[in-house]
Amino acid sequence: MVGVLAGLLVLTFALAPRYDTWQWALLVGLPAALIPGAFAFIYPGSLLTRMSVATSLMVFCALNIHQAYGLTELHFGIFVLLAFLLCYRDWRPIVMAAGVAATHHLSFYYFQQWGYGVMCFTKPSLGIVLVHASYVIAETVVLSYLAHLMRAESLQAAELQRLVEAMDRQGTIDLRESDGTVVSPAGRALNSVITRLRDTIAALTDGTQLVTAAARESASDSAELADRNRTQTDALAETGDAVRQLGDIVARNAEQAREANQLVDSAVTIAAKGGDVVSRVVSTMGEISSSSRKIVDIIGVIDEIAFQTNLLALNAAVEAARAGEHGRGFAVVASEVRSLAQRSATAAKEIKQLIENSVDNVAAGSTLVGEAGVTMNDLVAGVRGIADIMDKLQASFAHETGGLQQVDQSLQKMDAVTQSNGELVRSMAATAENLNERGEELSAAVSVFELGKRPFRAICAPLRTRSGSRLTETTSALTLVAAGGVP
Repeated sequence: MVGVLAGLLVLTFALAPRYDTWQWALLVGLPAALIPGAFAFIYPGSLLTRMSVATSLMVFCALNIHQAYGLTELHFGIFVLLAFLLCYRDWRPIVMAAGVAATHHLSFYYFQQWGYGVMCFTKPSLGIVLVHASYVIAETVVLSYLAHLMRAESLQAAELQRLVEAMDRQGTIDLRESDGTVVSPAGRALNSVITRLRDTIAALTDGTQLVTAAARESASDSAELADRNRTQTDALAETGDAVRQLGDIVARNAEQAREANQLVDSAVTIAAKGGDVVSRVVSTMGEISSSSRKIVDIIGVIDEIAFQTNLLALNAAVEAARAGEHGRGFAVVASEVRSLAQRSATAAKEIKQLIENSVDNVAAGSTLVGEAGVTMNDLVAGVRGIADIMDKLQASFAHETGGLQQVDQSLQKMDAVTQSNGELVRSMAATAENLNERGEELSAAVSVFELGKRPFRAICAPLRTRSGSRLTETTSALTLVAAGGVP
């Protein structure tokens, strides 16, 4: 607006030589331009500056109309300059300017009528004054309404721009909650969106941290599970080897049990044969004992014959002695017969004694052989019991061999499952590592958002013009309103 005032001052100086109004141009035009210009420099955007600018615009209109002796076309400047005041987006400067224009028209109409040397109309008329006033009032009402709408839109745009600029920081997006109040609907809507976005980003950040932590823990657990799985695989391999070795041992034991069973069967057969032999020996010993008794009887008969022979020899010797010389030869024979009978008796006694000893030995042998028969029978029964046990043991070994084979198959399946689990664990570890990387990438992506709470002054920091560092009047006024003040 300072430029508009400068342009009006130039127009005033252009009209001065034409209508010879230099004194009015200097006395009125210079103060009308310099005073609001000074206020704009000292109090930019303040209500005092806006009001002084509005007043000066109407003063320039009155001055130019006076310079041109009430030229009707210059009255249009009032409507044009009223429209210029929309740039403030404030109805008060517009009403102020309309009041100044109305006061000028009404007062200068009467001053012109009374001959005070001022000019407002080429042909003064109260009707023209009222017509001009009606147009001014109509424009003022419309402009005031538009200013109100534009002010609200400007406040809203300024709030939105400040909210967006407050979020835009170097390398980050600031979503921290402000401690101020947003007044415009769009600002409140954007603030609500920012709040929801902040909550979403916060939840996403927490979720990302949880996912990253869970991924790291899962990677650690997967590594530990992989170690345990390798340990289990090694243990299963060792167990499988041990089971296979045990199966070989059981198979060898089963083979040895089968061979032992065959030996036991042979032993049973041999023991049975031995039992039969012992039975026959017992029977034979009985027969020998019976024969020995018969021999003893025969020896008794022989001993009796020898005794009788000895008696006969003794009788013959007695008869030979009686016969004298005739019986000497017979005596010799009788003596020999007696000697032979005595030896026969002695031999018979010895044979009898031997036979009796043999009978006793045979009886003892029969007893021992009988006991041996009983023992052989017991041995046969024991060997048969051992054979039964060996049969059961062989069946048990066969069953255990089948069980060990099933255990080996189960261990092989467990080893396959363990290896499959190892693949799954490695896949889980890779997935956890990938998830951890994605979590870190997501954390890095959301790290550009800054959450928390920031002071409201950071949002309401005034905007600067592109042409310089000085604040614009309009932005300053909007900043004051946004901050809660009334200019």
